Amino acid sequence: DQPRSRGRGDVYKRQAFIGTKFTKVPEVHHDRINLRFHRLFSEQMGIVYMGPNPVKDSVGQMAVDSAIGTSEKDLLARIAQDSGADHLFFAILDNQSQHEDRVMLVGNVVRYDLETNLFYRMEVL
Repeated sequence: DQPRSRGRGDVYKRQAFIGTKFTKVPEVHHDRINLRFHRLFSEQMGIVYMGPNPVKDSVGQMAVDSAIGTSEKDLLARIAQDSGADHLFFAILDNQSQHEDRVMLVGNVVRYDLETNLFYRMEVL
């Protein structure tokens, strides 16, 4: 299975956002935060985007849950290959607010690149 071509010699990369690991973030905010990630990735030009559900359908909920936050390259490579993704993204977010009614997110968005077998981390502040 090769990356999709746009018919001009260039190739779309297939990217999958597999989900977010939350720490101390009230559950009422989880869907809204994940929707923002979905919009961020799905609006990028030059990629084929997959959200968490197609990946879960390919490899199962337990595999996806195990992958979020891991540094196990073998697991991520298997998930990427089985789901047809060139890159896997996941987020690890912690609520650093000292106030119960506020959310101040700190963490990382991680991209695993199947071709290079490398991680790329972007800080969220």
